[in-house]
Parts: sequence; structure tokens; C-alpha cells
Amino acid sequence: MLEKSLDAIKNFFKTRSLGFYFTASAVVLSLIQLIIYAVAFNDIMYVQYFSTAAVVCSVLAVVLGIGLSCTKWTEQWAPAAVAALELLACLFFIKDGYWYFTTQFFAGVTWKAITTTYYGYLVSIVMFVVILGISTASIYLKQSKVRKEDAPDTKAEVAV
Repeated sequence: MLEKSLDAIKNFFKTRSLGFYFTASAVVLSLIQLIIYAVAFNDIMYVQYFSTAAVVCSVLAVVLGIGLSCTKWTEQWAPAAVAALELLACLFFIKDGYWYFTTQFFAGVTWKAITTTYYGYLVSIVMFVVILGISTASIYLKQSKVRKEDAPDTKAEVAV
């Protein structure tokens, strides 16, 4: 039974294409970003900028990214779900951190203002940009390889 399960897992990953791995990396980065965000904005000085909606969207992105990627019928929707939900999470993050940014960059965007920005914001911004880039790219890539038995018949009949 264990051997049969291992063969099914091997076959699953054997049939996956580059798009699946892009989606998987976006999901892993979303999970890492979610953990960093939850830890960074648990500080008493920054808890007012914490966005519950951003966390919910990121959790849904991770769950749907994993769940939709597991079957061949829903795998093409996984990258779009991850990209859309992470975009929403990013927008909620910006909405709830708007006042922090206005006070931080009140005198203008300078190198000093950027280097003194709270690490939670810097890491979250970089992670959101990377996640959105990877998940958007994965939308345009195939999620699994076309198997011969699934491919349409390509034999052309010659008209006489």
C-alpha cells in the first residue's frame, strides 16, 4: 500500500510542468510572507497597522493554491487564485499601512527614510512584489505536461 502511494506521488510530480512549480513557489513564499507579517505586526507599536483582511486573503491563497493544484480538473485555476488573492492581500496591507507610510515618508522618499522603515514593511513589500510576479507568470505557463492518452488525436485525414 505504501509503495502504491509512493508511485502515485512520483507520477504526480512526473506529470507536472514548470507552471506548477511556479505556483508552488508562489504558495511557499506566500506562507513565508504570512508568517513574517504575523510576527512583525504583533509588536505593540505596529499592531494598529495589522490587517486581518490581508491575513485572510493570504491564508486563502495558500489553501486554494495547494487545493486547486492537486487535481487535473482544477489545476489551471490555482495560479489565478493565488495571484488574485495575493493582490487583494497586498491592497489590504497598503490600505491599513497607509498612515505609517505617510508619516515615514512625510519629508520625502529618501535613503534615510527607506533604511529606517520598519522591517515588517520592507520584507512584506518585497515579498508581495515577488509573489505577484511569480504567480502572474505561472498563469501563462502550463501546470502539467500533456500526456499522450489525454492529447487529442492529431492524425489528419487526407481528402481524395
